[in-house]
Amino acid sequence: MGSLVVMQSQQVMAEPVSRTATRVVEYAGAPLRVRLSVGNATQVELPDEVVDIVTMLEPAQLTLSYSGHVVHLHAMTALDGEVFVITTSGTSYPLAVTTTATPFDGAVRIVVTGTRAKHRQQQTQGLTAVGLIRAMARGEIPPGVEQLPAKGQRVYHDGTLQFTLQAAYVSPLMRGYVLHAENLTGVSVPVPVEELEMPGLLAVGSVAQILYPQPRTVEERVAGAYQSLVYVVVRRDAATPESVDALSRTAAGP
Repeated sequence: MGSLVVMQSQQVMAEPVSRTATRVVEYAGAPLRVRLSVGNATQVELPDEVVDIVTMLEPAQLTLSYSGHVVHLHAMTALDGEVFVITTSGTSYPLAVTTTATPFDGAVRIVVTGTRAKHRQQQTQGLTAVGLIRAMARGEIPPGVEQLPAKGQRVYHDGTLQFTLQAAYVSPLMRGYVLHAENLTGVSVPVPVEELEMPGLLAVGSVAQILYPQPRTVEERVAGAYQSLVYVVVRRDAATPESVDALSRTAAGP
């Protein structure tokens, strides 16, 4: 039915290894600068296999693909922005991509010492799915958890309800999603917390239990009772591109 999308890039066959000299950088938590050149490809090798890519940049600015441990970036226009690469370890590597710095990178390899990953595991050891939902509802980022941006893309639509993605939270063991739910009809409908399904689903929470009809007056629109936030948490080992494309409901309607 509907789909939950975190701006992942389609997997493709690996491109031939570049003959360009590889620049090796150590990841210590801060964004890693990657120097792109318009019209040229850059490959970035990660310590672990890539499962997701998140970016606010448009495809007309930057094309992305990945295979195994390698991400391929191709700048279509001059740009400055961030690309978040999520790997099987649960780590999100922020890449600060730019076409204004020189010399341009043909190939970059990211290495880690392992200290940061171990520290994140220790920080999130006591974090539960319910605890992550409560933190997301309060707008907090628990220690050891990373928050990723979203563009408000529609991820589910059935004519009655619509969900759009507002943010994602990544921990070593879990992935959390903040969804904006909107009632598209002229009658009140329940928030389908108990009907939502997703591979690896651990917990679902909602600010409201009922979504009121589409507003007919300015006052009703300002009140916003026709919309609410919904929080979904899944196991990290189930949070692959295939699983995040599988948000659905057990019933076709309320």
